[in-house]
Amino acid sequence: MLVSDRTRRKHYWIPSRGKTLKDFLGKLKITGSRFNLPDEERIGSFEEATMHWTVFAEAHLQDGTDGRYAFFFEPFEGKLIHL
Repeated sequence: MLVSDRTRRKHYWIPSRGKTLKDFLGKLKITGSRFNLPDEERIGSFEEATMHWTVFAEAHLQDGTDGRYAFFFEPFEGKLIHL
């Protein structure tokens, strides 16, 4: 369950009882990563100035289907910021 704390503008992942991340995303295999730097032509846009790591993964789910994920991490503390 994803819960939002609106006073701090943060999101927290609260796992369901007996469930693991593998149960939700499948067995992950990292396929690549990339560090994103701000574009030099961003012309004053702070939104475009964000730096982050993108980690790409493939997954095989228990029902036999396959999926692909992109995880976004902030560059200083390595916190997951987007999936």
